[in-house]
Amino acid sequence: MGYYQPTWVEWGILAGSFGLFGFLYFMFLHLAPIVSIWEVREGEHLAEAGLGGSQPSLRPVGGES
Repeated sequence: MGYYQPTWVEWGILAGSFGLFGFLYFMFLHLAPIVSIWEVREGEHLAEAGLGGSQPSLRPVGGES
């Protein structure tokens, strides 16, 4: 009975598969963030009105308004 030893090509394909999955996952998060912009903006309005309690107001990053 023999033993299987993967080659460097097979290891490269495995690493590339993980890399491609990570890339596509982060691109999806960039296009469809986990926290919707609507919820963030609603929280800002509640904080400005004094209805937000003790939670800090969330501001967009990068100068977006």
